[in-house]
Amino acid sequence: MDSEKPDLVVLTGDNIEGKHCMFRDGVEKAISDIAKPMEDRKIPWAVLLGNHDSEFCKISRKSQMKIYMSYKYNLSQSFSTITTRAGDYNILIKDSKHKSPVFNVYMIDSGDYFLGGYGYIKPQQIAWYKKVSSNLKNDFGRKIPSLMFFHIPLHQHNKVWKSGKFVGVRNEKECPQKFDSGLFSALLQMGDVKGVFVGHDHTNAYVGNLKGITLGYGRCTGYGGYGKNDFARGVRVFVINENKPEEFETYEKME
Repeated sequence: MDSEKPDLVVLTGDNIEGKHCMFRDGVEKAISDIAKPMEDRKIPWAVLLGNHDSEFCKISRKSQMKIYMSYKYNLSQSFSTITTRAGDYNILIKDSKHKSPVFNVYMIDSGDYFLGGYGYIKPQQIAWYKKVSSNLKNDFGRKIPSLMFFHIPLHQHNKVWKSGKFVGVRNEKECPQKFDSGLFSALLQMGDVKGVFVGHDHTNAYVGNLKGITLGYGRCTGYGGYGKNDFARGVRVFVINENKPEEFETYEKME
């Protein structure tokens, strides 16, 4: 943050290890440690949750989100169209004159586990996304270029790797959502989302393009959970030019 000076920090899940801080005091302490770097620097930040955040944890996803929301510079929201989830929201970014929106960020809770596999973005959440996208277009008379973040990768992430047209590293097999519920098709239909980025697979950090949408991973930042000894920790940085917001740039900054 000190070198890149971001305007917004996004955390893409597995922020805490639920089984190691099962009760409220432990969750609040862990989140306070997470919040401190952004809060000290007065940088707006937003979170979504992964599968480990709520695994074995007695504090619900919605309650965890409300703890994040208690911080001054946090922009997260606890709403979700799915009662057991929290964090379906969007962040509208205005131009440098603070007049009209030039960019948008979608945050979606992809859940934790389902039928022996990982959670998936459900049809109700896809309908929510399409409604927000349509409302933004109607309100401002144009599609607002967007990035979308959630934790568990799509099946299409694996298609990007299989195509060979990617930049970065793949150190483990993708662990995608249990079902392809049609989100990628909805993104193609709506035409506003230019990039989809996830976490979940801790040692994957590649980016590629599929049918005009960039699919990729953030860089694993934390040292908790599993990893790979020689896999450098870092962050993924996004650069948005307000004059050409649909042509975002991205790079990795290593610790």
